[in-house]
Amino acid sequence: MGNLLLVPRIDYHAEEILMPVANKYPQKAIHFFYKRVENKEKNKDDFNYDAIPFDLHNLNEPLQKQAKVVIADIIKWYSQKTGRFEWEASHLIQAIFPAFNKELEKELIRLIKSRKEKDAKIVLSILRAYRGEPFLHNICKHFVKHSPYVEKFQSSLFIALSQTGVVSGEYGFVNAYKQKLEEVQSWKKDGSKAVRSFVKEYEDDLNKQIAFEQKRADEDIELRKREYGE
Repeated sequence: MGNLLLVPRIDYHAEEILMPVANKYPQKAIHFFYKRVENKEKNKDDFNYDAIPFDLHNLNEPLQKQAKVVIADIIKWYSQKTGRFEWEASHLIQAIFPAFNKELEKELIRLIKSRKEKDAKIVLSILRAYRGEPFLHNICKHFVKHSPYVEKFQSSLFIALSQTGVVSGEYGFVNAYKQKLEEVQSWKKDGSKAVRSFVKEYEDDLNKQIAFEQKRADEDIELRKREYGE
């Protein structure tokens, strides 16, 4: 795999070469990506080198089968002193588990319940690697209920929950944030007072974003009408 450390990006063909390794030795596959991140850290000015692929075509499948081992190995990256390892670790987890995973959920809940600030930061970093999908809600509720750092990291939770994928149209963000509002309505019936209080503040934050995006879109449309007519 040595030569693959030097290629600018891991494409479909590179994944095919890595598949036998991932099937038999998942930890070696994770270490391979760790070494690519090391290379990126050493060559920060090389913008053509992607240590971790944006997504995986097939390589995620064998790694998902060894989820417990894979997750434990990637979590170790967060002990590194540079922010790049944190970002790349979260990115790799999302690439391997794009639709989330029960083992990943269990590990994040364990980190939350450790009540350690460094573990809370790991959880938030991983959540931010996703696009605010509803499958994150259970983890976010656990964070609100059990972490002593909810108030400190409230804005980070808001960001994790409100992130969107690609939107289209002038009112794309308005519609996306309105959908986010709908997705958390069930939180209001949660037995935890902390969750109910959190979701109220999250709704307030979303409504502010909706108002801002609505005003921006209206102004853009009006400007175009003035420049180009109806």
